[in-house]
Amino acid sequence: MSRSRVFRLVTEPFKILALPPLGVDKTVVDAARASFGRFGGKKKKYDMSDCITFVDHMDPTLTKEDERLLRYLASKGHLSPFRHVFQPMVVEAHEAFMRQLFRYVTGSCFTSGMAATDVPWNEASTRYMQMNKVYVRDVFHRQSETAKQGASEAFDDAEQVLIQQLFATKVQLTMRVYDELLDMGVAREEARGLLPLNFVTRVYWTPSLQALLNLYQQRSGEGAQEEMREFADAISHVLFRNFPHAWGALLAHIK
Repeated sequence: MSRSRVFRLVTEPFKILALPPLGVDKTVVDAARASFGRFGGKKKKYDMSDCITFVDHMDPTLTKEDERLLRYLASKGHLSPFRHVFQPMVVEAHEAFMRQLFRYVTGSCFTSGMAATDVPWNEASTRYMQMNKVYVRDVFHRQSETAKQGASEAFDDAEQVLIQQLFATKVQLTMRVYDELLDMGVAREEARGLLPLNFVTRVYWTPSLQALLNLYQQRSGEGAQEEMREFADAISHVLFRNFPHAWGALLAHIK
């Protein structure tokens, strides 16, 4: 019996659900001062008199000296303390977008020449669920003649309409066949071979501040794809809200 699933065409390249941050600006400061055996302030030693000591609350207040330390760390490229704070998020985007984003999971393993395996990533599985959203961009562009990986000017209005219709028709046909295979009882893990790269998926991602700095440095420039530049700017907005001093110090010293 047909289950007549309904899929939707969406035009938003991505959506971000910013979850509560793990850590604060002061966390970076405390991590940096661990080199001197201190915690919670310049002159405060670790209180580890018992076998296990629980810290129930950490004062997030930054002193002027703390702010200077953040700027110093960023200016000298001492980035390991910035790996102690994380910004969890749920990202919804099409698969081609996610493939670009995933490079910052694998690539961050050796960010700045040092190990940094701190980027947990869990993605919706097409083995467990059927996909019901497909991304169709609202503006198509010509292939650039100077940049092999880039786009150039947009098509004119008449051409846009034709391309939109052709693209949507092909996507709808593909998704109908995908649904038919599922209705026939074909395993999801095999039927998914038909899914186009623009089907929409979700990931639960928990990158550190250092990992996101790497992304921002590479994807905020003019050479990056437009939707990735928009994503980098959106992430920067989130980080300014949750880590204003640490993120501000990093951006002030981007090379």
